[in-house]
Amino acid sequence: MISRSGWLSFLALLLILGLTSIPARQLSRLEVDTSNESMSSAHAKESTDPFTSQPSLLIAVSTATPLTIPQWQALNNLTTAVRSVSGVEGALLPFIQAEGWTMSLFKTIHPSGASRVENLLRLLRSEDGKTLGILVVLSEEAGSGPKRSQMLADLRTVLGNHSSADIETCLVGLPVVNEAVGEMVHRDQSLLLPLSAGVILLMLVLIYRNPIAALAPMTVIGLAVAWTLGIYAWHVQQLNVVTSLLAPVVMILSLATTVHVYEAFLRCRQHNHETRQALKTALRQVWRPCLFSALTTAAGLASLTCSSIPAVRLFGLYGALGVTLSFLFGIGVTPILLTCPLFDRLILNTQHRSTWISRLLSACTRLGWYHKKSVMAVLCGISLLACVGLSRLHSNTNLLDFLDQDSELVRTSRLVDERLIGVNTLTCRITPASKRDSSSEAHQAFLKAVIQLDPINGVLPDIVKSNPSEGQTWNVTLRVRAIGSHQARALLAGLQALVQQHFGPRAQLQFGGYFYNIVMESDQLVTDLIRSFALALSIITVLIGIQLRSLQATLMSLVPNVLSVFWIFGLMGLVGIDLSTGTAMIACVVLGLAVDHTIHYLSALRHTRQSDRFQAIFETTQGVGPALVVSTLILSAGFGVGVAGSFKPTIYFSLFTALAMLVALFSNLLVMPMLMGMRRSKGKCSSVIDTPNGSSNREEVQVL
Repeated sequence: MISRSGWLSFLALLLILGLTSIPARQLSRLEVDTSNESMSSAHAKESTDPFTSQPSLLIAVSTATPLTIPQWQALNNLTTAVRSVSGVEGALLPFIQAEGWTMSLFKTIHPSGASRVENLLRLLRSEDGKTLGILVVLSEEAGSGPKRSQMLADLRTVLGNHSSADIETCLVGLPVVNEAVGEMVHRDQSLLLPLSAGVILLMLVLIYRNPIAALAPMTVIGLAVAWTLGIYAWHVQQLNVVTSLLAPVVMILSLATTVHVYEAFLRCRQHNHETRQALKTALRQVWRPCLFSALTTAAGLASLTCSSIPAVRLFGLYGALGVTLSFLFGIGVTPILLTCPLFDRLILNTQHRSTWISRLLSACTRLGWYHKKSVMAVLCGISLLACVGLSRLHSNTNLLDFLDQDSELVRTSRLVDERLIGVNTLTCRITPASKRDSSSEAHQAFLKAVIQLDPINGVLPDIVKSNPSEGQTWNVTLRVRAIGSHQARALLAGLQALVQQHFGPRAQLQFGGYFYNIVMESDQLVTDLIRSFALALSIITVLIGIQLRSLQATLMSLVPNVLSVFWIFGLMGLVGIDLSTGTAMIACVVLGLAVDHTIHYLSALRHTRQSDRFQAIFETTQGVGPALVVSTLILSAGFGVGVAGSFKPTIYFSLFTALAMLVALFSNLLVMPMLMGMRRSKGKCSSVIDTPNGSSNREEVQVL
């Protein structure tokens, strides 16, 4: 017989599920940003304003033998068809002399530059005559988003219509790379989301040994993800490489509150409490720590809104929203489900894991308490090693390195980069100090010097719409090999020095183009990381201080968590992983998550009834420790699923976040007992200590 309160709980659950259908309907509006414009910072977009540079494409052509006259005629027809595609400003095919028959330059983009195409001929044709490139310059009509996608589709159709068995063609260039990234987002969304849900479900069933036990957490996950993505779809509508992580991250973070409610409920049930009484007691114990844990996690994510990259800001904002919603659903929906008739006879079996978890927690507590010097020495050694790793860590972005190295796009791009023209375009706007410095000799000397710079393998003065003989301002387009932003910074400095050398010390050089945007965004990563981490640390410190109401305890609580972030970034530097958009977000996310352990641990320690400090710490660790271990294992497994992704920054974000969660757990379990043992007693908690002669003395001991 269902009680009145049971019916009310059931109706409340139905109401919540019904309301969830409203944001869930918005999910159909989500689409992928194939242009990756949301990944560009405002500063990067402004860099192209003075001389907007549309990216170029290259049709790579390869044959087993040097091209014959019929093959050249076929390529001529292909080039003509490419020029007719909407969004293409022009296409350039080089000439070659073969078997006594001289091919001419079919068309230049700007006829006024037809007399200076010798440099192009060398760049667009390999020495053996087996590889060449048809340069395709896009017009402003190509735009971005659907227009750009349609233009690429039309070009592929043209290539398909002019394909032959003896000629292989492939489209390469930054727009193609961006499209490939968009396809990866599609793939990861269809793979990682169900895979994460499956792993979380499996972990819950294995840990609690009861399929029904997974119902409440999975319900909370579904509600949090539906509301978060529904609001995101209504407001933003587009997903990119970074925001595609939103769904799995919210899914994983939604578990924390439910797991702590479950574990507290289990402890109360073990004392033979009736279900509703056990639930009330459990909620009284965990609601406040769960609230502050959710706030600190949300603060860590929200600090990412300081980033200059729109995608990172959106991820931080909606990630914080998802964590907040997951807390509300975890505290509100989990009790409703636990009071449903389905859960009346549910007895969660945890005996199978109590032994090994208890031993693990006991070992950590005793190690941190009785071997403080040894633990301190090990921590210092790890920290010194992390310092070495941090000295090797630098920001570097190379889109080709982020993709699957065995894919046709990457292999062809590497081939073009090696044999023909650089795959990246860097546009320079040069303003000499005076008209006297703007001589044709200075321009020619500059071009000869530029081509000697290592990453540059081409200067294309005819492709841009400017003439150095008219006026002081001169635009020049450089073709740059596939290098990362770290190496590109040295290139930009070298170009600046050459401009001042040939056009006067006061000459101005302004860069533009998509390649330069990537370099600028990479430069901003370190600044964004420091700013976001400082903001997250400040907010989290205030929240912990409000919760603990002790400055000393607050500062001590930050030690194991900051160490965890420090060690993870040191490890990244040691193994040679660069700082990218994905890996730069790890610090704030991990800090917000790792502090959860500390909040629950110290909150339980404050309410312990043991007066002896070691016994209080030991009892606290054994009491709240299982929930910390269980939640960390599930969170790490959920994040670990990301290694099945397609984009390397996404893989690194998932892998190192999962590893950081495990490191933070053991750091808290080891460092917190050590710090508590080193903390001075201030005499706020009275206890009775038995003396050797059998009498009793009252000793003032402060556990926390």
